[in-house]
Amino acid sequence: MLDIKEIAVKASAIPGGVDLKDRQSREHIYKKCFVAKDFVKWLKNNGHAKDEYHANQVAKDMLDAKLFNATNWEQSGEWE
Repeated sequence: MLDIKEIAVKASAIPGGVDLKDRQSREHIYKKCFVAKDFVKWLKNNGHAKDEYHANQVAKDMLDAKLFNATNWEQSGEWE
């Protein structure tokens, strides 16, 4: 079983984690954000998921566990 809290710590660690930086969306600046598709790729490339589908599921589990917040969640429920 994956330890999603441990994965979250590894993902935010520098170097080697996801690209965390401030990002602007319309009128708001979000601090220390990452792009979901980059995170999914990171999960897969770092052995935390066996394929892209599994990586999406892991990312959704982490979102559901409130390990991070979505700033732009598509209505379809798909990660971009």
